[in-house]
Amino acid sequence: MDVLHEYEHQSGQKVNNDKSFFFLHQNIAMEIPILVEQCVGMNKGSFSMKYLGCPITHTRKKKEYYAELIERVKDKLQSWKGRMLSYGGKEVLLSSVLQSIPIYVLSVITPSICMIKELHNIFAKFFWSNKESGRSKHWAEWIKACLPKQEGELGFRSLFEVS
Repeated sequence: MDVLHEYEHQSGQKVNNDKSFFFLHQNIAMEIPILVEQCVGMNKGSFSMKYLGCPITHTRKKKEYYAELIERVKDKLQSWKGRMLSYGGKEVLLSSVLQSIPIYVLSVITPSICMIKELHNIFAKFFWSNKESGRSKHWAEWIKACLPKQEGELGFRSLFEVS
């Protein structure tokens, strides 16, 4: 507790015990977390958790940790689905809206490759599809679509470069 009080004194900030947690090894005796909770006035935290909107875990990165992010992208697409958008309109929506949704999480943590590929697949299906079902021919690989316009491609942002 002295360390936390010293931190508060030096920084001028107050530690919010309602929003703070402590973490202990899983093989610790059952009575120790109870004693620590009583001493510091904080609850024991558990993994996986979110911090500033990013999944934090001590195990390998699993797809379900990023399910909320993928759902946010899909939800945004639902509002546009079925509308007859030109490729130019889709390009603007993809570049300015869809690709900006995962940027913060990808810049803070390194997600699994399969999660980035899934987001790329969602983007490609939206861009190349003209039907409500979402099925159509992809005229180029998504990675090629991410090459600069100066090279004759579409200039989308590759999420591999962001993370």
